Amino acid sequence: MAIIGYRAELDAGRRFLESIEPDDITVLLFHGDADGLCAGAIMYRTLEYMGAQLTFPAFMEKGETVYSESLAKRVLARDPTHLIVMDTGSRPVPIVPGVTTMVIDHHRPEGVPPVDVFVTSYGVEPESPASLLTYEICREMGHINGRNWLAAIGVAGDLGADADIEVLKDARDLYGVSVIKDATALVNAARRAPAHDVVTAFEALSAAASPLDIVEGGVPQAALLRQYREQVNAEFNRVLRTAPKISGQWAVLQFSSPALVHAMAAAAWIKRLSGNIVIAANYGYTEGNVHFSVRSALDVNLIDELRKVCPIRPDVEFGHGHPKATGGILPLNEFQEFLRALGFSENIVTGVPT
Repeated sequence: MAIIGYRAELDAGRRFLESIEPDDITVLLFHGDADGLCAGAIMYRTLEYMGAQLTFPAFMEKGETVYSESLAKRVLARDPTHLIVMDTGSRPVPIVPGVTTMVIDHHRPEGVPPVDVFVTSYGVEPESPASLLTYEICREMGHINGRNWLAAIGVAGDLGADADIEVLKDARDLYGVSVIKDATALVNAARRAPAHDVVTAFEALSAAASPLDIVEGGVPQAALLRQYREQVNAEFNRVLRTAPKISGQWAVLQFSSPALVHAMAAAAWIKRLSGNIVIAANYGYTEGNVHFSVRSALDVNLIDELRKVCPIRPDVEFGHGHPKATGGILPLNEFQEFLRALGFSENIVTGVPT
């Protein structure tokens, strides 16, 4: 086991890659946002150059997490010897038992994962998202010269296109900030759209020679990404008209959408509800569940605030992620109990938007 801060040597991550033999089967698994997708594209290109035997990455389906049993079964069906997991959080439970595994992550750890190598930048300043960590591991391992823009898009996705990170500053100087912002938005739109088509976003990143290919249509996937962005924008503008309900410091937005727009809605409303903790609750993303995002302009640790109200269960997605950006997925009846615990009235608790 190796726990490695971003400023420390990343040799254990490189040794993990060097240990992969030509006959070994390596599976990549990563989050479907810009940071995770860019980390995956960097790692995939590196292992290809090294001559590793790769299967196409394993992608989480709509509503799944990296700890979903259904995902583990799909990974094991490929009979992998090695698994590389990026940007998915870390818990003290196995991801895919019995497979040699490296985790690269920057979220708040919930314990040390039982893996062979754990690369984490949590608590190190400046913050280093998973795409940047992956780039630092891979840039001496394979042919990724000229591909630092992938790390830049990933960093922009998590920290914003104006973040003071060297690889992002280089990309802004070369391509312009508007190109970086547009490419990031297009890549993120694939996961947020109702189709949850992260495969197309990954293929676009893998095929593109620069972010201009994604923004200006230089790869065949670009047109579909633009359609996804239009769908997401339309849904976001619709749900943004949802009126909030207030209980003490808590505010809840209740809506139903097939698109992953709850994080965007929560982030937008904290500007208007600066004294509240905002919960954007999406009752229509997957059947029978409520997917919700929690954001606030207050100087509070949102994960800790949630855990004051409800205990964390390892079998439920609740209160993971970042101290300033968290949320969860609960069955409808459990989400209703959560609202009761926050002090909302019964008509709000039982109200199910359509």
